[in-house]
Amino acid sequence: MVMPDAVRSLIELSRAPSDQLSRRVYNVTSFSYSAQDFQRFTESGFPGAQISYQPDLSRQNIVDSWPADIDDQAARSDWGWKPEFNAEDACQKYLLNNIKAHYA
Repeated sequence: MVMPDAVRSLIELSRAPSDQLSRRVYNVTSFSYSAQDFQRFTESGFPGAQISYQPDLSRQNIVDSWPADIDDQAARSDWGWKPEFNAEDACQKYLLNNIKAHYA
């Protein structure tokens, strides 16, 4: 999830009528990148970039203990949560644009 979607989720939740809310805590989700996805997206924005990665097994064990998916159906049905950024848009319109602007 990109920061604009995360912030927007908090704002939307705070503005939702309380009688529409079925709980006080909500999961919100968007997309997940694999290391390969991140490499592919980055190389698409920076042709010629050479990216390599090596998993850190102790950290990978932590990641492997997380749920494979997060259910955000309550947020979607109670207050209309929907991320604006999918994986491709997050990379192309948010991440790469901000990196290019920072290093321009």
